[in-house]
Amino acid sequence: MNDIEPEGMPSQGPRSTQGSGGRRDDIDFWRGFILCTIFINHVPGNLFERFTYRNYGFSDSSEAFVFISGLSLSLAYGSKFLNGGQGLVLVSLARRAVKLYAVHILLSLAGLAIFASGAALAQNSTLMQEHGRDLFIDDPFSALIGLFSLGHQLGYFNILPLYVLMLAMTPAMFWLAKRNRLLMLAASLAVYLLSRVAGLNVPSWPMKGDWFFDPFSWQLMMAVGLAVGLSLRDGAVPRNRLVMLVAGGLVLAAAFCATDGLSFWPGLMDLARERADLGKTTLGAGRIVHFFALAYVVYGIGLAHNMRHAAWFRPLCSIGRSGLWSFAILSVLAAVGQVLTQSLGHSVLLDTLLIGGGLGLLYGCAMLLDGRRDGTIPLLAGLSPRR
Repeated sequence: MNDIEPEGMPSQGPRSTQGSGGRRDDIDFWRGFILCTIFINHVPGNLFERFTYRNYGFSDSSEAFVFISGLSLSLAYGSKFLNGGQGLVLVSLARRAVKLYAVHILLSLAGLAIFASGAALAQNSTLMQEHGRDLFIDDPFSALIGLFSLGHQLGYFNILPLYVLMLAMTPAMFWLAKRNRLLMLAASLAVYLLSRVAGLNVPSWPMKGDWFFDPFSWQLMMAVGLAVGLSLRDGAVPRNRLVMLVAGGLVLAAAFCATDGLSFWPGLMDLARERADLGKTTLGAGRIVHFFALAYVVYGIGLAHNMRHAAWFRPLCSIGRSGLWSFAILSVLAAVGQVLTQSLGHSVLLDTLLIGGGLGLLYGCAMLLDGRRDGTIPLLAGLSPRR
């Protein structure tokens, strides 16, 4: 994303659409879709949450977020790194990691301010007692140290630290991929298996526990994204009808389980959670299989290509192009939405205003950033960021 995912990704391979600057519109489209899905899911209990795809399978937008991050990094930096530009890539990745760290801190502080204000205005103290916010009341000094050291992460504000750490792993992945992509994937899989067997994770502090997203497990999703990106650089990921059929069957089976057998088998999803290894912190195997089956089906049928004339295609592309800022805006809007719904309760009207208005505001901000980027908005043209 833009500063989460780099710009300038070339359009290669079949069924991709190309926008200005050589960007892949299909990747921007899916990034925008993922960001909108994150926003909806980060206002728990709203009317529209039940229609997001996490309710119809074993994985959710987190897997897609990390995978497309790796894919985009590979498209932007893979050729440079593999062709001798390691120094420039290392500097770019380091700058990106620092910026994401700063954004994480600012978003966490903004979230705290929103929830604290909501607790005071609505006289609802529970707003500051959930998702790690209570520590800032009980022990604010330790909480701040934990926040700045990434040892204490707030609920709904905890995916950027994972991405910062995985940016630090990216050069090693590129180095292995330069020698052999299968070697890189094998090394990543070995780290994943070691993490699962030995229970590796980054410890939290000052509260006991570990990171919500175990980076030693989740790096596998990034590694596969990098490998797929390198394949797209070379041409395209091959399509196979038999693999499509198997992947489609897995997606349908997961949907059947997630919906409790279309409501005819109560408790089926609970059984799947027990048997299919669906833990999110450790990136359970069931989640991995479902995500890649779903991704292959989506890629195989060229869904983004087939929707390029739909009314929502360009808005989602615009949101996807402004990745980091879109993520920051949706995080703030989601925090406001949580405060309002926990204070006022859910209703069709409130949920519609929050989600519809939030998505509209997200798109409006993305349009402004597009204008800043290409200079079509005179007042912002002089602020156009470097490519």
